[in-house]
Amino acid sequence: MMRQVATVLVVSGVLGLVGVAAAAPQVPRGVLLEARAALAEGRFDDALVELGTIAAQYPGSSFVALWYGHAWWAKGDRSAATAEYLRGLELQPDSAPLLIAVGDVHYEIGNLTLATEYYERAITVAPRLPIAHRKAAAAEIQRVRYREAIAHLQAYLELQGDDDIEALNILGIHQYIVEDHDGSIATLERVLQIDPDNGKAHFGLGMALSGRSAEYDRSLFHLRRAILLDPTNPTAHFLAGRILTAQDRLEEALEALQRSLELSPDLTDTAKVAMIEGVRSAHYRISLVYARIGDRDAAHDHQQRFQELTRTQADLEAQAARIGALRDAATAALATNNAQEFRDAVAELLLAAPDNPGALTLSARGSLAAGDLDCGLAAAERALEIAPDQWEPLYVYGMLLYESDRYDEARESLARALRANPVSASAHGALGAVLVAMGESREALAQYRAAIRLDPEQAVHYLNLATAYQKLGESELEAQAMEAYRRLLRRHP
Repeated sequence: MMRQVATVLVVSGVLGLVGVAAAAPQVPRGVLLEARAALAEGRFDDALVELGTIAAQYPGSSFVALWYGHAWWAKGDRSAATAEYLRGLELQPDSAPLLIAVGDVHYEIGNLTLATEYYERAITVAPRLPIAHRKAAAAEIQRVRYREAIAHLQAYLELQGDDDIEALNILGIHQYIVEDHDGSIATLERVLQIDPDNGKAHFGLGMALSGRSAEYDRSLFHLRRAILLDPTNPTAHFLAGRILTAQDRLEEALEALQRSLELSPDLTDTAKVAMIEGVRSAHYRISLVYARIGDRDAAHDHQQRFQELTRTQADLEAQAARIGALRDAATAALATNNAQEFRDAVAELLLAAPDNPGALTLSARGSLAAGDLDCGLAAAERALEIAPDQWEPLYVYGMLLYESDRYDEARESLARALRANPVSASAHGALGAVLVAMGESREALAQYRAAIRLDPEQAVHYLNLATAYQKLGESELEAQAMEAYRRLLRRHP
């Protein structure tokens, strides 16, 4: 039978642990000046020593926890930083800076949905804090939720002032993407009022105007300014070529389009679909220009290249869709304990993407659930050969090693997983189980508490905590943890 260890992923929310002490008095003014100066000057070790001392003096200060976390983050220890941020939130759950800090951890890991949730919570408690809107916009852009990002950028600019060129450029481009061309044009014109030589704004404005035949000359002006400021932008050359073709300025069009191709990599075999589209379109436009000037052979060559890239694009899109569908099917089968459907989907997935670390990790997860440890270890080891620093294969590998009673190796793999992703409640819980198995129940407590901070609604974390307290003979704390476990079971039967 598989051991009872939390295997859920992170959920949002940081609530109090059992028996958390009340916050201590506020830190006197000026106590952190030396530590903050050391951080600003890059003397991270000095800052850590100073903040460690202050944290011991003021254990109930969320403000000290915030800066202690910042020092660990600057030092490169994300696990220690996250522990301090979460400790601070335990003391002050409505601290916008701490909510943003935890959101930043999730953002760095790639947990974009959770990052957004923390940024939104920061906005709720501090609606006029510009940086929270700015960070939420960045996360929403990564999630391809452009309208939500635009709303946050507009709120940020309203609060911060409309002279942040970088934010205005990002806003203008994404207004163009959602087809708010008038808004995009107005935003990018604002950038050029502030900085007339801003190449990004010239390019964005040229792009926004390029779809309007009445504005071709104006668009071409801005595209040429963009090219002057950044001659290596293939899209600017391509858009200029497209406009010049429409204006029947064929020699200039041919020069611009060919330059666009020269600046683009050879995308036949390995490029992303979106990148192929740009090169494919350039070949198509060039073939039209050559046809119009009477060079049929050259037109034929570029038309043939266009057709080859069209097939490549279609093949890549079909392959990506197939892999996504197989991954979804395997994940759903694993969640519903349908072993045969899982095996079938994973077999097809590995045939389609044999060197995909995500597919290999999913296979290892299935083997772990089925108790086929040797097969799971082989799949996880192969995933780690390809992606040695990805947290999820490290976590699954650690779980497989734990189930194989290879505790020292499991401990190392799970510690590496947590260095890569310190906000994984499941990895903290798993490391706690390994430590208990190694007779280090006292050290396991910190891991179980971290799991609870990250995932307070998962009952098994409290059961694990109670087990550790029981092994340590701390019956009162064991009883508190068991009561929390039973309470959550009643709430989520």
